[in-house]
Amino acid sequence: MTSSQVLIVDDEQGSGELVKRKLQDLNNCSVCLETSSESAKSRIFDEGFDVVVSDFDMDGLNGLKLFEAVKSQDLSFILFTGKGSEKIASRAISAGVTDYIRKGGSEQLERLVNRVSKALNKRSVEKELTRQKNRLESKNVLLEDFHRITNLDAGFDEKVEKLLNAGLDFFGLDTGILSRIEGNDYRIEFIEGSDIGVGVGDVLDLEDTFCQTIVKSNNPVYFNREYSSAIEEHPAY
Repeated sequence: MTSSQVLIVDDEQGSGELVKRKLQDLNNCSVCLETSSESAKSRIFDEGFDVVVSDFDMDGLNGLKLFEAVKSQDLSFILFTGKGSEKIASRAISAGVTDYIRKGGSEQLERLVNRVSKALNKRSVEKELTRQKNRLESKNVLLEDFHRITNLDAGFDEKVEKLLNAGLDFFGLDTGILSRIEGNDYRIEFIEGSDIGVGVGDVLDLEDTFCQTIVKSNNPVYFNREYSSAIEEHPAY
């Protein structure tokens, strides 16, 4: 799983280090500290942080101005300051910051940790939903491609070539093969993509191919991590 990234922005090194140590207790979380708000702005655009925890009263950009500068980025932004006021809190919430927390002892620090944890969990769910949405859209595009290709006014060979290449694009593979299996013979009929040392017309022993697993199961077979599955020991791997 990819680690979430949190950036702390505080021009008081000691205060920033204290927050960093607390947030490093969160699981699967990489925490960075930046004492310059101007440098922090550059890092946010360059490194794509999930959550930014910023002080308000700093040299250069204050916390609100930093938020205004980076709010176009896909992130959660929490103001954690010791010199705030109700007016600043109102401005912050109106501007769209994720949360506003006053510094003030261990209780407020724990509140910050809890809020950052919730923000990271929320972003993790959002990322997964986006990933699933993109995957579904890709599947729909693939199905549309399959429908379009199979209905082309074209010969069988051309359709197979296009179908194999569509599969390569979707799965991110280097090579696609259409084969005919007769008994224990695995005959390559079509091949698209990178050279893998075999060619059209070659006949292999079915037992020396991954396809023997599918033939024996008589059902679709999917390997999520082939290097940690039974086929790791297969000669074709």
